[in-house]
Amino acid sequence: MRVHSWSEFALGAAGFSVGIALLLRGNGVDGLFGVGWMAISAVHLWRAFNKAWYARTKEQEEKQRRAARQRLGKWAWPVRMFGAVLAVLGVLVMFLPQKRLVWLALVFVLAGLGYTLAVEAWLRGWAEQEEL
Repeated sequence: MRVHSWSEFALGAAGFSVGIALLLRGNGVDGLFGVGWMAISAVHLWRAFNKAWYARTKEQEEKQRRAARQRLGKWAWPVRMFGAVLAVLGVLVMFLPQKRLVWLALVFVLAGLGYTLAVEAWLRGWAEQEEL
């Protein structure tokens, strides 16, 4: 097997590590989050080894990058990465000792995911308009 997408492989390995750490932490909510992280990581690892997915995604990503640069200029990178920042904050909050903050972590992760999905759908629409 060959790794076609090192970024997907890194995301899968990192997410799997977070999932294991949460499972080892011991309580029920952390275990649920750990299983979720491991499931998401399995998808990333599958993508890392899938050549057809990588070729299709690479072309689509380049179109979206061009559309983002054209529409957002120097702000393209920060706008696209803000969702990841929210998700990382959520992961960091998960490891705080106060158990009451687990729901805040969930809100951060879900907000980051929702933001990223919305921005990428918006960019995909722009990229398709550019092709017409």
